[in-house]
Amino acid sequence: TRRHASWTAFDRYVVIYAGYTAAGLSGDVWAFDTTTYAWALWHGSATGPGKRLNPTCSNEPGTNRTICFGGTDGDRVDHNEVWAFDNAARTWTLITPASGNAAVPSARRLSRSTV
Repeated sequence: TRRHASWTAFDRYVVIYAGYTAAGLSGDVWAFDTTTYAWALWHGSATGPGKRLNPTCSNEPGTNRTICFGGTDGDRVDHNEVWAFDNAARTWTLITPASGNAAVPSARRLSRSTV
């Protein structure tokens, strides 16, 4: 069972990131292949945004990336970072605001997104 995770769909996959499992807080990325009905662990929590509750993620149209924002870590700290997960390479990249852009959203959790 996984609660407080974020999921998004692209191509033939449903991608799930983070949440709370029986083992505790998770930062894993899992993918469900809707053609083979098989789950695969695409990325552990060692790198990237780490273990989070209630982040929001959406597939970026026209790319092979899942964009994730915010969430709460194990110390109950809310975040406002934007991370991109490359679904092909299965790697995370922190996206920094454009130079000179001082306006960023406040840290949050339980937000929702759609594309």
